[in-house]
Amino acid sequence: MFLDYLLKFSYFLASSPRYRIFKTFINEILNNENSVKKRYFDFFIICLLLLTIYILVDENRRESSFFIQVEMIAVIIFIFEWLARLWVCSDIHQTIVENHKKYNLLGRNFRISKTIKEIMRDKMKFIFSPMSIIDLLAILPSFRSAKIFRIFLLFRLFKIFRYTRSIKKFLSVFNEKKFEFGTLAFLFSFIIFFSAIAIYMYESELNNNINSMFDAIYWSIITITTVGYGDITPLTIEGKIVTFILVFAGTTSVVLATSIATTALTAKMSIIKDENTKSQTNKLRKYTLICGFGEIGMVLAKSLIENGENFLIVDEKEEEIRRAKENNYLAIKADATNMELFTSINVKNLKTVAIITDNDATNLSILLSVKSINQDLKTIIRANDKNSKAKFKIAGANRVIFPYEFAALMGVEYIGQPMAFDVIDNILITKGGASIDEVSLSAFYEQKTLYQTGYHNFRLKVIGIIRKDISNFIFHPNDNFKLEQNDKLIILGNSDLIASFHLKCMKKS
Repeated sequence: MFLDYLLKFSYFLASSPRYRIFKTFINEILNNENSVKKRYFDFFIICLLLLTIYILVDENRRESSFFIQVEMIAVIIFIFEWLARLWVCSDIHQTIVENHKKYNLLGRNFRISKTIKEIMRDKMKFIFSPMSIIDLLAILPSFRSAKIFRIFLLFRLFKIFRYTRSIKKFLSVFNEKKFEFGTLAFLFSFIIFFSAIAIYMYESELNNNINSMFDAIYWSIITITTVGYGDITPLTIEGKIVTFILVFAGTTSVVLATSIATTALTAKMSIIKDENTKSQTNKLRKYTLICGFGEIGMVLAKSLIENGENFLIVDEKEEEIRRAKENNYLAIKADATNMELFTSINVKNLKTVAIITDNDATNLSILLSVKSINQDLKTIIRANDKNSKAKFKIAGANRVIFPYEFAALMGVEYIGQPMAFDVIDNILITKGGASIDEVSLSAFYEQKTLYQTGYHNFRLKVIGIIRKDISNFIFHPNDNFKLEQNDKLIILGNSDLIASFHLKCMKKS
């Protein structure tokens, strides 16, 4: 009977969208490093931890009824937080459902005991994890009757590490370099015990400060760390020789440990900076992703800055990223062909992707990755070979550019018609003069004439209208031209007046 109810309840939870949404929400608050909700929650918990530490340290505050209640509420929050983490670390109902389906497929009776063992293994893995133990020990200082638990107040400070991403990244160095640090720890232990035994053998009978093996170990640790309090000094020649050897070995070991830690932390610092850059992209409303920061990337970034546009630069080359950061641009060193990049940045607010590396194969790979994430993302891609254009179009590129061919055509135009070229160049490049821009029209203007938009009141010229896409371009339409929803006007005029006309059209929408 119990098994039937358990199976029904598990299948109910597995099919319940409300339960799934709520659990996803809780998991996002507790574990999703890129979530804004988690940042607010972490800040709240850190403030609560610092307040409770202050209350527990200050004897006067600790006896106040108000602060006793504050501490009690905080502890309840800590307990619920730990239980929530225990809850989201694995899906009990999902394990039951999957095992039940597996047994049915094999034509065997469902064994709940084996499933319970699997569930307990997953839960115990979390319970005995270092951060879970710290969370539990951080709760113990609140039990006033057990004063011995006051020492665990330190674990509330350690608990703060969970909510500070940078510190967690630094602490992960010790986990990544555990073989190196483990080897050094073994070497340190061997040297300490070897020297302690030696000094005890030579000094215990003559030196009044070495009366036990514990004194010898204490002397060995103080000496190998080069602290040297001077409270224990060897008297025999043999003891002094052991000291020489220990100081040399200790200095060498400390230098080696420092070298390993410094190298690992330097590498981790670069990763932390990239993570911070990725988190900054979450704050950008609409931004452009620039894949490749060569000469074209530099020009594009400068133009986007002048137009007040947000952008993120991605490049594999260290020197290119360094150059971008010298200009105070948001930039990360990463492989844009790797799908993990697009899962770590804010893709929802991504407006355009400019793929402008100097390798067509790389550009195609990046394009395919982008389109697999979001088929509707606008993409501008650089082609170095004319034969690549067809491939890029098939892959879904919105616009393909040929920088070298374009530069050559510009040179030919200038040689043939220098005056006209200078006029157009002045319109497109010079700030404060005339400019060309596009204005999107809403449903309000559907079936209205071009004249009814009121563009002439802003002393603007309509060069043409884009209907649906660039292939359907109406050049220089007359004022009686009937408009449709989502038409785009390509207009020429003063940039300030264009902005005013654009604002008018937005208000009509």
